[in-house]
Amino acid sequence: MEVSVASISRSRTVAMVLLAVLVCGWVPRVDAASPEEIDQKLKAMEEEMRALKQQLKELKEVPPPAVQTPPRAPRREREHPR
Repeated sequence: MEVSVASISRSRTVAMVLLAVLVCGWVPRVDAASPEEIDQKLKAMEEEMRALKQQLKELKEVPPPAVQTPPRAPRREREHPR
């Protein structure tokens, strides 16, 4: 599975923004959630952040693929005019 660092970073940013929104208590007044629902959502987001951090850690631990250079042609001996 190949995941780009940009998408991990973007997902992490979205998760942090949502977490900040929940922590600061900004929720729509019409559809106010109970403290228990907010706590469940917070725990789910924390778990998602842990998973994303683990994925990022694993990506950092994987060595980059080795660049293979084509074999060089053998050097030809030049004949020097005398």
